[in-house]
Amino acid sequence: MTSTPVIRRANLREMPSVLDVAIGSYCSAYSYLYETNAQLSRKLSGFRQAIDADFRASFASTWIAEVDGQIIGMMQCIFPSPIPVGAALSGVEIRRLYILEPGHAKGVGFAMSNCAARWAITKSSKIVWLDVMESAQKAREAYERWGFKPVGEISFNGPTKPGLDRRIVMVKDLANQGTQAKLE
Repeated sequence: MTSTPVIRRANLREMPSVLDVAIGSYCSAYSYLYETNAQLSRKLSGFRQAIDADFRASFASTWIAEVDGQIIGMMQCIFPSPIPVGAALSGVEIRRLYILEPGHAKGVGFAMSNCAARWAITKSSKIVWLDVMESAQKAREAYERWGFKPVGEISFNGPTKPGLDRRIVMVKDLANQGTQAKLE
């Protein structure tokens, strides 16, 4: 990957590619969570439906990262979405953020998380939040570099191997992010 990623909203015509990125990235990153292929297959079946439903929802926005005409990342944000732990806060939730391997450690995720922050500002949201598997150490470290702070834990809904069901809820405070937001 040599070009700068372009982050933009996805359109209906691109949904097959968005699903391919999400499922390919999810399988690569998280297949270890499941004891059987049948468990993973059930998860992926529901995953496709959820991505499609969120794409069509008025309270959500689906974004893609594109490099040299190829979609290498996808993100879905929801607003408003209450944080599932701690104080009664609501903000923009990064519900899904998946990047194919060629985009790893190349600034694609950072650019996508900044896009979510800009979208949040247009919604007058003061926070962006997400959750990440506790076992996904590299992802957690990346989110921390991007300004997200852990605020609590929740359980993963679905069968996983014993001890791998915890997710860390992380919040990025947008109070000092400014008010300029330019989205494509």
